[in-house]
Amino acid sequence: MKPLALWWSRNLPKITLLLLIATFAGTVYVFITTNANERTIRAQSVQITETLSDLREIVRVGVDAETGARGYVLTEDKEFLEPYNQAYRIWLSDIDELQAKFEKAGEEEDAVAVGQIRSLAEKKLQFIDQIVTLTAQGQRDQAIRETETKYGKLLLDNIRDAVNRLEMKQQRKLAETIGRADNIQIGVFAILMTSLLLVVALAYFSFVQERRASRVALLDQQATLLRQGKEQADLVAQELNHRVKNLFAVILSLVTLSARGSKDVPETVERIRNRIHALSLAHSVSQGTGGISSVDLKELLTATLAPYRNAANVIIDDGGSVSLPVGAMTPLGLVVHELATNALKYGALSTADGMLKISWEKCGSAISPEVRITWREFGFYGTKPKDSKGFGSKMISASTQQLKGRVEQRWLDDGMELCLQFPVS
Repeated sequence: MKPLALWWSRNLPKITLLLLIATFAGTVYVFITTNANERTIRAQSVQITETLSDLREIVRVGVDAETGARGYVLTEDKEFLEPYNQAYRIWLSDIDELQAKFEKAGEEEDAVAVGQIRSLAEKKLQFIDQIVTLTAQGQRDQAIRETETKYGKLLLDNIRDAVNRLEMKQQRKLAETIGRADNIQIGVFAILMTSLLLVVALAYFSFVQERRASRVALLDQQATLLRQGKEQADLVAQELNHRVKNLFAVILSLVTLSARGSKDVPETVERIRNRIHALSLAHSVSQGTGGISSVDLKELLTATLAPYRNAANVIIDDGGSVSLPVGAMTPLGLVVHELATNALKYGALSTADGMLKISWEKCGSAISPEVRITWREFGFYGTKPKDSKGFGSKMISASTQQLKGRVEQRWLDDGMELCLQFPVS
């Protein structure tokens, strides 16, 4: 055997191992970098969404103030002044907070634009205060003449125009952020596929070289090398198969969920994040539970509903201690998350006066124990959604089947009630 070929045959396993380690390290680095970028993009998306909400709130408060003042001038009923009084208390401070956010973010141009909006809002409040004062002093005709000058409408139109310009700018930033997220996903896919091909090439090259080296070795060495090569090839094949399955499972899940329910990109991204978040919440409850076969129902509900609890949402849970089998955690967590998401978007948690009450109790017999969970929403006009066969409904139905239970849903005048009953043995 030539010296170069001999050196190559002796050092091939080391070279292959080094290349595999380098490939693995590069893949880990890509994942770490991608996660960091995704967290940054997620934080930017949340900030932009909050800014858009603040801008819409500025216009809403101004419109409510003007509507209330006009109602007072026309009827002299002081109840119409409540929107104006509220705007007088919070409008300018809300605008100042938004301006401070832009200044903190270094967006001086947007901060100046918000400052102009504040100046217009001050003039608007002064104008409304003038017609309200005239009406209170018995000069209602003069107040009506002031409103007919359309000066107040012009101020509000200018506020709307300024806010619309800022909204368009924020929408562009949001679209760019989502585009970066898509590019990151494409880049990760390309890198993973490259790594996959490299590992396959290394495995193939290693196999070929081992075969060539075995032809010139002794029979015992040939048997040893062949056995080692087979074991290494099997290990690499198993690892490759595992990686390929995981990779395509993630891609198929993202594409499938993105294609359902909405053609709007931000809504699709939000839906993907919520579905994955629901699985993460349900899965987190079952972590670290090796050696046990159950978990408390209240713990599962607390963990799943934690993102929806805040000062504006009234959530009441009532029930005793109920142990659930481990197999019920994920499907029940998905059902609760879907109901909570719908409540936040359309139901009780979407209104200021809404309330959500969750209660549960044991039922059935001692031989076949069951638990009955009642989900009751109050404070909104309950109407059955047009699309009752959407993905969310199908997921609740599938999860209920997995629990081997049954579900009943009723739409009432003041909300919605859903009862889920399933065995816990």
